[in-house]
Amino acid sequence: MNARGRGGATRDDDFWTLRAAVGERGVVGVDATTVPLDDEERSELLSTENAMEEARALWLANDSWTRRRRALEVVSAALILAGVVLFKVMIFTMFLRAVSPAEGKRTMRWSERRELWLYFYPSFVGSASYVAGSYVLWCAANRSWRPPWTPSNVSTWIAWLSFIGSLLYLIGSCRCPEWLNPPLKAVAPWASDGAPTLFVGYFVGSLVFAAQSALMIHEIACAAEEAKRRAAESGLRNRGGDRLI
Repeated sequence: MNARGRGGATRDDDFWTLRAAVGERGVVGVDATTVPLDDEERSELLSTENAMEEARALWLANDSWTRRRRALEVVSAALILAGVVLFKVMIFTMFLRAVSPAEGKRTMRWSERRELWLYFYPSFVGSASYVAGSYVLWCAANRSWRPPWTPSNVSTWIAWLSFIGSLLYLIGSCRCPEWLNPPLKAVAPWASDGAPTLFVGYFVGSLVFAAQSALMIHEIACAAEEAKRRAAESGLRNRGGDRLI
């Protein structure tokens, strides 16, 4: 656009009106800054989109990790779901034990055998399922069976935190060594037996899972914003076949 020297400006009632230069159309501030696409430009745009879709299809068809990643995510979800179910067995067992009547009137008689099958094994095997599922997810996020220990983006941070939190839960499900109890009682007489593994495992592990959840919320929000942006760009391309000048 130009204001003077090429017939691009006129004066009307002491106000300047900017007009397009030679070979251009429109008035600044009056006419829209879009013009219809001609047939050649529309054909070029369509050819570019078709080429991009063809390249994407070839990439999906020939990249092994792209095909494998969805399957690994399903396997990871199944393993983590199994761990959740086993943890629920342990949690509801502890709940029933806590709310049952006093000793001698218990409707649920507790024994070492029941503790093994309803508390220890569900929590330990459930934690192991968490570890296995998180490792599969970590491999899928990094597109490698031997992923690096240093995360490189939000997706790998989420998978890495899931794996670390699962390892901590596995520690929490293990029985605390007997030799740790005497020094623990000396430092903290109020602490119960097994407190070190419970604290390091379940408390610290829960903090790691909380950080992972925050990153997942962030990633979902970013994905939603990206989807809106792409939808807006697609709408601009398809709305009346206009283009910016």
